[in-house]
Amino acid sequence: MFLRNISGQSLSRGFCCASLTMVALMVFVSLSQPCHGVTLVSVNGAGSQQFELRTVDTTTGVSTVQGGFTTDTGFWFPNTLNVDNSSGQVTLVSSSRTLHEMDVSNANVLNQHPLAVNNLQSIRPRGDGMLVGLNSPAGSQHTVHTFDPSDGSTVALNSFTFDSPNVWYNSTYAVDEANSRLYGLSAAETLYEWDATTGAVLNTTTLDVASNSLTFARTAVRTDGKLVGVTTGGGSNQIRLIDPADPTGTTTQLLNFTFDSGGFFSDTFVADPANDRFYVASSAPTLYEFSMSSGQILSTKPLDFSPQAFALYAPAGPSCAIGDADCDGYVSNLEDIQAAFTNFTGPGTTNWTTPKTRAQGDVHDEVLGATTNPAGHDQDVDNQDIQAMFTNFNPAPSDASDGDGASGDGDPAIPDLIYDPITGEVVIDWEGNTLISYVLKNETSSFIPGNFGTILLGSFPTSTSNELSESTSFAEPGVTTRSMGNVFPAGLDLTGLQSMLTVNSIVLTLGGPQLPFDLVVLGGAVPEPSALWLALTGLVGLILNAVHRGRSVRS
Repeated sequence: MFLRNISGQSLSRGFCCASLTMVALMVFVSLSQPCHGVTLVSVNGAGSQQFELRTVDTTTGVSTVQGGFTTDTGFWFPNTLNVDNSSGQVTLVSSSRTLHEMDVSNANVLNQHPLAVNNLQSIRPRGDGMLVGLNSPAGSQHTVHTFDPSDGSTVALNSFTFDSPNVWYNSTYAVDEANSRLYGLSAAETLYEWDATTGAVLNTTTLDVASNSLTFARTAVRTDGKLVGVTTGGGSNQIRLIDPADPTGTTTQLLNFTFDSGGFFSDTFVADPANDRFYVASSAPTLYEFSMSSGQILSTKPLDFSPQAFALYAPAGPSCAIGDADCDGYVSNLEDIQAAFTNFTGPGTTNWTTPKTRAQGDVHDEVLGATTNPAGHDQDVDNQDIQAMFTNFNPAPSDASDGDGASGDGDPAIPDLIYDPITGEVVIDWEGNTLISYVLKNETSSFIPGNFGTILLGSFPTSTSNELSESTSFAEPGVTTRSMGNVFPAGLDLTGLQSMLTVNSIVLTLGGPQLPFDLVVLGGAVPEPSALWLALTGLVGLILNAVHRGRSVRS
């Protein structure tokens, strides 16, 4: 059975010593995918009123004990664990409502600040250096408070009453720093949205899970402002998507699954939206890694301890310019583009044994796109990596004479992709432009790679049922048309062609933007104005001739 921590008048999450909240579920075997490693900070029990501060490497599941500590009371609220990435300072609140600040590297308690609140249940960074949370004082109301971690001073922003009555699932408390919003679910499965600056209740939306025996255990905000949550009920878990802008409260199921051990530690749910990930520990204990966009399980790794709570630790590190393989601040031909051509693998993870690094050209991620992360991305070097370099081409001044300067001629014409629905042939018309790279993708394995013929000189091609792409160092001006072959399925109209192509990206010149081909379907093109005028002129002539003949007969 699932034990849900709620707060009302107030049923709070409670403080945690040795007992752990779990969800009873069944067994699941995960899929293994490449990982995007970050560090998690954990607090777990280490004896009577004693705790350990650990860091966890998400790529391996291995933990490192940074040190031991105890709070002023020996108890604490797990949903108040946070890490300041800029300072490496860990904060949590004890059952005496004291804010503890500790060094992430050794667990030394640096400061203890009493907080002027009662029954503080959840607290999170607001994004401006302040913490923001909800507490339930005596009576029926809850209050949104801000907290200054430097001295513990608090400010009450707004008081309100939940609809359930006054009971909520504080484990669903989430902060959208980018949009200054707070979210949480009442026990009636009503989504509450607050202004993070004023504390005002902006919206309340009853979610559809209230009618089908599901209940949200945890939620987190994605980079697009939508919420991803873990539900329980019906003998399994679900990953579901919540759109706060949808007034109907309709949620979308992304995944239905069961944990490997029959339960999970709900306070270990932590999101890393910048890398499209979230993590949670099952009671086995096993570290689960999910995609925030698809909800799919990306990896599972055994843990060497049982955590009580997790917080994300992502200290600011070195960053690289978009497309810059060697991270020298420039995207140039020799150091970046030629390195990518040298290490070209094509998409996927089946064509080589050693994962590619950023220095070898892996600057683009299949999910996240091209990023500033100095680490590798999706472990391959394909035409999307090279396009990211082409698009962001910016050589150092000393490279200005190496023959790879950006064109920047400002010509608005874009090459046409001309499709024949009878044969499936694809012809590219340059229209007087140059063309150095293109990527065409579909998700239904619709391409016919056996019919594919390259169109760019000296190119690095990829031809599979899901991708047709080429990149080259040679820009070809003055080319008129060239055929790829009968590589598309026959019988598509323009709408079908647009729907099939999930990626349609071209680069005309070094430093130029990624643009889509103009799609043309033979037999369905709109006539040019001159052709239309000639057709109309002919039609008028036919009509006048018919009228004349009619008059002649009547005469």
